[in-house]
Amino acid sequence: MRYPDFRRLFVGTSISLLGSSVTTVALPLTAVVHLHASPVQMGLLGAVAWMPHLVLGLPAGVWVDRMPYKWTLVASDLVQTLLLGSIPVLATLGLLQIWQLYVVALLAGIGNLFETVTAQSFIPILVSRRQLLPANSAFMLSNATGSALGACWLRCSPRRSPSPPTRSRFCSPGCARHGDPLHRSGRGLE
Repeated sequence: MRYPDFRRLFVGTSISLLGSSVTTVALPLTAVVHLHASPVQMGLLGAVAWMPHLVLGLPAGVWVDRMPYKWTLVASDLVQTLLLGSIPVLATLGLLQIWQLYVVALLAGIGNLFETVTAQSFIPILVSRRQLLPANSAFMLSNATGSALGACWLRCSPRRSPSPPTRSRFCSPGCARHGDPLHRSGRGLE
């Protein structure tokens, strides 16, 4: 595509999605390996992670539409990075508990929801009406590919690779990817 702002958003969102998909596997793995979570605790962790999408999905679209897109992307990435970065720190210090994973999963889920809604809302501003279908198709392809690659990376990585909490830190979304690339679009400067 000829739209450099869209390309930057696409690449940044794809990288973040890859990290989020690794986290989707690494968070429950951390609960099982380091905290010896029971099946009920694992079910609760999965439910808490998806609760923001069920409860806040519709209102998030309205809220995002009233906020500057660029800053919403930066803030949601920063929140997710800080939250997911706390897990390996707490695990290293021996302070990690299951309730902390619940809180991180809930709040990171809210950040992920806002990031997803914002990125999808940003596309029509960054591309022409004629290019909207290919741009949305590229985003959906990125979603499918990123989810598969993230899970594959965890599964196929060698045994010497970092533990699940450390992987979560390395794969948490990078807030720098949204910092500058969209500065030329009118919506991002609000």
